[in-house]
Amino acid sequence: MTQVDKGRHIADIGTVAAGQFQLRYRIEGSGIPTIAIGSAIQGPRLVSPQLRLHLRLVFLDHRGFAASPGRVDTAEFALGDFWKRSSPMSLELWGG
Repeated sequence: MTQVDKGRHIADIGTVAAGQFQLRYRIEGSGIPTIAIGSAIQGPRLVSPQLRLHLRLVFLDHRGFAASPGRVDTAEFALGDFWKRSSPMSLELWGG
């Protein structure tokens, strides 16, 4: 995890493994842990800075935003069982 300060706030950034994908994440703010699935790059630009005062936001890439690991089954991009597959990621991101 790397800390970045762009004059506005400090963020922890890095990658986490999800099967054959390396998903980027960016963690900002303090408060209730909240995961935002989509793009770890675009997500922080779309969320109000005021929310960072109340939420610990984890912006996590959806597999569709990750670099391609090669040929994959399109089912890998479904959100249907995302939580089951992401439990190890959650533990890694929150240090649990």
